[in-house]
Amino acid sequence: MVLIAHAMAQFWNHPIDGMTRIRNVTGIEWGDGVHIFFVISGFIMLYLANGHFAERGYPGEFIKRRIIRVIPPYWIVTTLMVAIALFASGAVNHGITDWGYVLASYLFFPMARADGVIHPIMGLGWTLNYEFFFYALFAASLFFRQAQALIGLTIVFIVLVAIHPLMPHGALSFWSDPIILNFLIGLGLAHLFVRGVEVPDAAAALLVAIGVLLLVLRPFDALVGPRGVIVAASLIAAAGILGRSVRWPRPVLAVGDASYSIYLTHPFTLNAVTLVWRKLGLPLWSVGYFMCLVVAATLVGYLAFRFAEKPLVDKLRTVFEPRRETLAA
Repeated sequence: MVLIAHAMAQFWNHPIDGMTRIRNVTGIEWGDGVHIFFVISGFIMLYLANGHFAERGYPGEFIKRRIIRVIPPYWIVTTLMVAIALFASGAVNHGITDWGYVLASYLFFPMARADGVIHPIMGLGWTLNYEFFFYALFAASLFFRQAQALIGLTIVFIVLVAIHPLMPHGALSFWSDPIILNFLIGLGLAHLFVRGVEVPDAAAALLVAIGVLLLVLRPFDALVGPRGVIVAASLIAAAGILGRSVRWPRPVLAVGDASYSIYLTHPFTLNAVTLVWRKLGLPLWSVGYFMCLVVAATLVGYLAFRFAEKPLVDKLRTVFEPRRETLAA
C-alpha cells in the first residue's frame, strides 16, 4: 500500500512532461497501510515474547535481536541518503540542516528537519522512530509478568494519547500521537492469537470487506480526524492474524519476506525509473509507467533482501545470538 501511494505521488513530485497523472479511482489513501504495519508490529512483539516475560536476560536479548534485525539495513540506506545530501544536494529535498539532525536520524530520535516536519533524513524512517519507541517500552515491560506488562503498556499508551494535545511540537508530541494505538491493538490481537482464538473464513472475509469499506468512506474522520483509520487497519489486520486457514502462494510469501527491503529501497528505485523513462523518451503511457514503477520497486527490494539484507542479518545472528532453540526466535 505504501509503495502504491509513493508510485502515485511520483506523478506529482517528479512529473514527466506530457504524461497524464494517474488517478486514484479507489478512494483509498494508500499510505494508510502504515497503520496496518503498526498493528502487525505490535502483534509480532508479543507473539515473539509470549512465555518469556519476567525471564532473566530476555529483555536485553529482545532489544539485541530487534537491533540486529532492523538497524543494519536502515543505517545502510541512511548513509546513502547522507552521501546524496552531501554530494548531490539537489537530489534531496530538505538536505542536512545540522549534524545533530543526522545523528538523531541514526539513533531513531524524532527531530524536526528544516521545514519543521519531524522526519529523519531517510524520510521513511519516521515509522522506525515509532518502532524503536515501542521496542523500548515493550522491553521495559518484559521485566514484569505478562499480565502486569500488558496492563501497564495499555495504561502508558492511553495516557500518552490523552496528553498528546498538550505536548509542544517535537519528540513528546511525536511519541504521543494516537497512531501509537495501532501497536496496542496489535498486542491485543496477539493476546487472542496465542490463546488459540480463530475466526472462520467467512468472518475473516467480512472483516476485510468492512475494513476496506472504512478505508474508502472514512466515517470516523469527522469525529477523531485522520487517525480514525485505525479502526479499518485493526479489522484488516485482525482478519489476517485470526483467520488462519489461508495458504498464500510462495511468490506472495517471498514479497512478504522482502517487505522491509522493499520499504527501504523503493524511493530510490522510483526515482531511478523516472530518470530512465525521461532519458530514453519512453511512451507517455501513465498506466504502463505506474506498473513499471511498482514492479521495479518490488523486484529491486526483493533482490536487496535476497543478496544484502538476509545475508547480513543472518551473519550478525550467527555472531551475536545464542543457539536458536534457547530462546524465542
